[in-house]
Amino acid sequence: HKAVSAAGAVSLSEPHWLDQLHFNGWLGQACLRRAVRTCVALEMMTAQLQTGVPGWAQATRLSFNPKGGFHPVAEATVSAFPRARHIFMYRACHKVVESFAGLLFSDGVPPPFQKAWAARGVKALPEAGSLAEELPLSRLSSIVAAMLTCRWIDTIRAWVQARELRAKSSPEGPQDPICAAPVIRMDEFTSKDMQVRTAVLRATFLHLGIIEATDGNAALSSALEVFAVNSQEGSKMGGPKAKIISDSDVPIIKECVAISMSSLAGVVVQDGGTNVVVPGSLGIASATA
Repeated sequence: HKAVSAAGAVSLSEPHWLDQLHFNGWLGQACLRRAVRTCVALEMMTAQLQTGVPGWAQATRLSFNPKGGFHPVAEATVSAFPRARHIFMYRACHKVVESFAGLLFSDGVPPPFQKAWAARGVKALPEAGSLAEELPLSRLSSIVAAMLTCRWIDTIRAWVQARELRAKSSPEGPQDPICAAPVIRMDEFTSKDMQVRTAVLRATFLHLGIIEATDGNAALSSALEVFAVNSQEGSKMGGPKAKIISDSDVPIIKECVAISMSSLAGVVVQDGGTNVVVPGSLGIASATA
């Protein structure tokens, strides 16, 4: 988000209308497509009327950083804006679960959640679906740990399976906007190895059309400078978080990852579920599609 913004785009992180479209659960693709087209047009018009944000009045690129999950909205966006470019970013499951558990439940696991987990276990989490039978979720210390682990697994599965399906069904095949989207693992994107970080950012900006193939790495300088600053400073994400996930939860979460990802086409499980490599991940040789 901050890197794209530094490169001159109007970059918006988690706008509420995008959350509402993502989590509505009942809009069909036709309605989603119209809503996305309308909201994007309004965002661009509003941005170009701004006088307090340098460069926005002249901006010709608009970027959205949605909340985690493979958006139904992403596929609607392909229809609404066929020339739009997409990126999929992910991070190790246990790190995501630890971070968001502390952020969302800063006062601890609510007592009703504790009671439900103690009385019913994984049955208290209907969204777990078949994962309740496949994975050792019941060994986790709280319903929060189980819920967020399932969401991470569902997100990765949805992305990989959607790309596989679209590659077969889309007239564009591998050039379908979702299939052609770069995949970025946070490890490489934030790597202390500047060659790796620069290569990932360069490939991403080339895909987005921010730079040309003939441009040198100097064209990335403003975006690379962003990494020297904590982008979450001053936000809830950057502040202290409650410790909801116990030390004993972490190996169980990793086990859930190893089991659930082992049969997913092209996904490489690393170190017993400590991390995964999703097909097409930039900066990782084993991820080459």
